[in-house]
Amino acid sequence: MSKKDNGGRKRALACRVFFVVIFFFMPVVACWTSFLVHNYLVSSSSSILGTLKGEDGFFVSLESNNDFHVMTPMSKDQRNNAVTTAATSTHADGLLALQRVLSSWIERAPDLVSRMSSSSSFHSFMIRTDESSIPANRAATTMPFIFFHIRKAAGSTLRNAINQSSFENNLTAWIPCYTPGHDCVPFSLPPTDQVYNVYASHVNYMHMVQMLEEINSGSSSSGSVEKSPGLVQQKYSHTLNISLEHGKYATIHHLNDSSIPRFNCMTSLRPTISRVVSCWNFRMVEEKLSNWSIPPSDELTAKDWDKLLPVTYDRYSNGCNNEIVRIFTSRVGETYINSISTTKQERQRVLEQEFEEIAFRLSQCVVIMNHRCEESNLILSHYLPWINQTLDLCHHKENIGNVSESGGRVLQPGAAEVILSQNYLDEMLFQFGEALFEAQLQFAKNASSNV
Repeated sequence: MSKKDNGGRKRALACRVFFVVIFFFMPVVACWTSFLVHNYLVSSSSSILGTLKGEDGFFVSLESNNDFHVMTPMSKDQRNNAVTTAATSTHADGLLALQRVLSSWIERAPDLVSRMSSSSSFHSFMIRTDESSIPANRAATTMPFIFFHIRKAAGSTLRNAINQSSFENNLTAWIPCYTPGHDCVPFSLPPTDQVYNVYASHVNYMHMVQMLEEINSGSSSSGSVEKSPGLVQQKYSHTLNISLEHGKYATIHHLNDSSIPRFNCMTSLRPTISRVVSCWNFRMVEEKLSNWSIPPSDELTAKDWDKLLPVTYDRYSNGCNNEIVRIFTSRVGETYINSISTTKQERQRVLEQEFEEIAFRLSQCVVIMNHRCEESNLILSHYLPWINQTLDLCHHKENIGNVSESGGRVLQPGAAEVILSQNYLDEMLFQFGEALFEAQLQFAKNASSNV
């Protein structure tokens, strides 16, 4: 046998051995590599998400299943890191720009609260009286009061208390499902036959502004509209002098959100992840129509959340994303709100402006947080003492979902990051809301210590 033939056989044998090794051992290597990568991802994810527990008791469990992560209390810095990690890869420039805007508003929060707390328009809704037949603090009727109900943030509990207090203070009120004489349609719009003293529902801030302006300008088609004295007085009170050519000038009626207080308001906020999950389980799962097939939150993978969140709507055609934006924005297109993103460059400037406007509107309201119920009770008693004095947010709870509140609530790996990435604008507004809450709480504490 020639050396050439012998070499060929050796090469053929080597090839056979190589393919045998590849065939039998590569699956083992692949499995081992997958195991190492999984462990790395779990450990790295835990560094960001391992401390993502919502302050109101949002949990995932590690002890029962290694596919879930333990969640412990989450700091503001950790929330910031989670949002940044989740969103930076797709819209870094837009996110960083919004974070700069957020920082400026957080710095201004104490001053904004100081102005709101001392404004005559706010105190016009609280009249102190010595008459023994009515509470020491009762609501006045010179300006409307509006509770902007953010879903799954203890709003039903507050609406019930506001309804009772409105009755006790002889105030006209429009509170769907609570006030007699009004249909129980959760997302209905207020009637325009009159300006009520109290509104409490899932209403949009700018819709209420426009509606109240139309009623008080006499443009309602009903012909007999009961107007609000405080609003009529303010309607044309802000004018602006503008110099023109040839020595002329014009005095005009000027529109400016910050110069015309239209009503007093309150809202209740909840940590972003916890609110979205509660909304999903209650609105999409528990209240779904019979022909819908929607898994609860603990059965959804991160990719499932990514696909479903921006395109899923409840029976009232509302999604679960960006609820603070939904209530306080000027844009009311639901598909836009439920899928807000800065992935398109032209949207960045629009979002920055929208954030500025929403932040200002939010700063005009009393902010409470049910997961900080004791402190919220103190804020309520200081700013809105006419609301039911027996209300205790730590013990009064209504409209609790069976899916969300039963057993341990869990999220699969990466799900929290996806939720934050699709709600990063709401998360930033929530952080600003926290700054307002802290400043209002300090005012309430100072006032109580001086009594």
